[in-house]
Amino acid sequence: MIHLNKVEYLSLCRINHIQAVIPFCDNVIDFLDDLSKALMKYKEYTDIFTFGFDCRRSNILKLKEKHKTDFHSLGRGLIFHIAPANIPVNFAYSWLFGLLSGCSNIVKVSSKDYQQVNIICSEIDNILSNNKYSSIKSTNAFIKYNNDDNITEYISKISDGRIIWGGDNTINHIRKFPLKVKGIDITFADRYSISVLGSDKILELNQDELLKLISLFYNDTYLFDQNGCSSPKIVFWHGNNIDKAKDIFWNVLQQYVKEKYELMPIKVVDKYIKLLSSIIDLDISHLKRYGNEVYTMNINYLNSCNLNALFGMFYEANINDLSKIADVIRDNCQTITYFGVDSSLLLKSIIDNGILGVDRIIPVGQALNINTIWDGYNIINSLTRIIDIH
Repeated sequence: MIHLNKVEYLSLCRINHIQAVIPFCDNVIDFLDDLSKALMKYKEYTDIFTFGFDCRRSNILKLKEKHKTDFHSLGRGLIFHIAPANIPVNFAYSWLFGLLSGCSNIVKVSSKDYQQVNIICSEIDNILSNNKYSSIKSTNAFIKYNNDDNITEYISKISDGRIIWGGDNTINHIRKFPLKVKGIDITFADRYSISVLGSDKILELNQDELLKLISLFYNDTYLFDQNGCSSPKIVFWHGNNIDKAKDIFWNVLQQYVKEKYELMPIKVVDKYIKLLSSIIDLDISHLKRYGNEVYTMNINYLNSCNLNALFGMFYEANINDLSKIADVIRDNCQTITYFGVDSSLLLKSIIDNGILGVDRIIPVGQALNINTIWDGYNIINSLTRIIDIH
């Protein structure tokens, strides 16, 4: 057994031994399907429900088919996951990737007290009471501890890989602690994301269609207070009737947010401070407030390092030619969400210009859909080793 002192265990899971199994093994798929059924009861927690939905058998089998190869492979061994503080269920997705890859896992959960973490770990324990899943129970652990370098160093030293979610400073700090000689790091650093909206298509929408688009955009942005790297902070407008489309879009969004979003006083104050900071630091030509719910700022020059938008702040700019999108993208841009524009033109601009940024081009509403392809990594491939046989 791996002994971890000064840590809080969040479930009955303990690392009794380290093993490597084949990716997408039947026992793991059965376990995840049982977990899916348990978690999808929590409809009041959208993020828990979504994670449960992603764990259902049909979805996992699709992923298995997607990652099917002619090679024989096994999990790399023990993976140390360092989850971020800003997304409550991120720890579960990171663990899911390790589990599907055939690895043993130690997951360091954020020290913040999220009810979602407690619920998911409790349901995991309920399912692990079935002896059928004893191997999962004995090769995984969910732990919480304050940032104690001695613990981080010890776990790193015995690990075959790490998945580090967090800011650049967190990643650079953890990288000081060596892994096993053959160990690998998968890092998810500070990123920003954008949305490209076609004004002409928006003006063609009827009321129901417009509300559907607004709800999808809301899910991408407000669900986690715009904290996710994939949540758009900049909106680029394209088309012939941009001003009219903007006015309709932002006003309807403001009403939707007012009904759905809990904008606590501390968020209002923090948001206003960030607004003032943007005015000082960035080249802003026009500012508009739609109540406290939505702030928009026309940005003349993109400095992605200062895009510190939260709680419904959006920088925006017009773009006449989609093929020029590469001109306004920096290498730390992660996701482009789009509506009413030709996504193939966006892709062509990125490829033709050899842009270092942009790992995802997806429709509005899918920004927070974490997948096994993330930040340019094929995570399953990265967490497995190939056994070559002739």
